[in-house]
Amino acid sequence: MPWDGPTLGLSGTGGDEKRAPAELKFLVPWGHVAAKAWGHLEGDPVLCLHGWLDNANTFDKLIPLLPRGYYYVAMDFSGHGLSSHRPAGCPYHFLDYVTDVRRVAAALQWKRFTLMGHSMGGAVAGMFCFLYPEMVDKLILLESLGFLLAPEQCHEFLTVEQCVKLLQKIQDRILIIVSQDGLLVPHNLPSRNHFVKALQEAFESTLKEHIQLAEVPGSHFVHLNEPEVVSGIISNFLTAQNTRARL
Repeated sequence: MPWDGPTLGLSGTGGDEKRAPAELKFLVPWGHVAAKAWGHLEGDPVLCLHGWLDNANTFDKLIPLLPRGYYYVAMDFSGHGLSSHRPAGCPYHFLDYVTDVRRVAAALQWKRFTLMGHSMGGAVAGMFCFLYPEMVDKLILLESLGFLLAPEQCHEFLTVEQCVKLLQKIQDRILIIVSQDGLLVPHNLPSRNHFVKALQEAFESTLKEHIQLAEVPGSHFVHLNEPEVVSGIISNFLTAQNTRARL
């Protein structure tokens, strides 16, 4: 599959003192994928993924508060924001968004980078980690738990023992930020059957070493409502030692 490089727009400088973003375009067969970038190209790469029916501007309040020394790229999924729509008659399948991420990473020539996703963007990031674990350094999920099967469907694909083994293989560092009034309510997760209980126990044992869970005040769009609080948590996570994170 051919990968075309980015075409830089004229607005923004991407790394000046005001941290104004640069506009980017990545050529694709049906048009382009739009993005905006903060920081310098030499910085550690971070790719930011928005949620359903949102766009890259959702990170405008958050990214300027994050540490310098990183190169943050927030992309518009196809059919969102300033990105081209897919051809008429083509569906917008979940995996197509994963392909968008792969195209952008290839165009930027990123071999390994941090992924940050909000809501649906977190699910796309989780699936990307599953498909390309060697490319992901850290994973940051905002009001998302990544790519998960519904509890009632899990038994059709994996046994309890297989799911536990998968959880135990987590080696990456993962940050999950949930809001008190958002869509995710951790204490309400189902736990009445043996299957889910076994998964929760395995998750809790893994959580201590590899996964950081932070609950903050706010709504589903907590990165917009409480950017100062969220940025502090993300900043500490990004700059912490032991940056390796792989699912």
